[in-house]
Amino acid sequence: MPQQNGLAEVLNRIIVQRARCMLYEARLTTSFWTDAVCTAIYLINHSPTTRLSSSTPYKVWNGCKPSLKYLKPFGCPAYALVLPKGKKLDSQTRKCKFIGYKEQTKAYRLWDPTTRQQVISRNIIFDKCLDPPTPPAPQPDVREFFL
Repeated sequence: MPQQNGLAEVLNRIIVQRARCMLYEARLTTSFWTDAVCTAIYLINHSPTTRLSSSTPYKVWNGCKPSLKYLKPFGCPAYALVLPKGKKLDSQTRKCKFIGYKEQTKAYRLWDPTTRQQVISRNIIFDKCLDPPTPPAPQPDVREFFL
């Protein structure tokens, strides 16, 4: 019964909530939920936790601190280098969206919306300037209704 393992249920809820937030902020559909969940787990494993005395699960498992310099915002625009196939002055990059990290390598997983395919590459230029989320509508002043 899943109700008997409270810690696992809490962790599952945290993973799902983070994945939902990442999909919303990146303006991606729910078809990318597996990528968002994998990225959420990756970030959890590279983040400090109080249960490990402010150490990361990655450090406990591998014995060294994880490098955080390559972390990128989920869904940010990225330009993957493409091997030149056409003319000399054709574009050598493809505009994609960052959707995760390739495990056991230093590569990134990207989504190319024009070809609707996943791209795995290390040669990437990231555009960290995401479109800012639309601000929520201002809440009406409740006092106006009672006057």
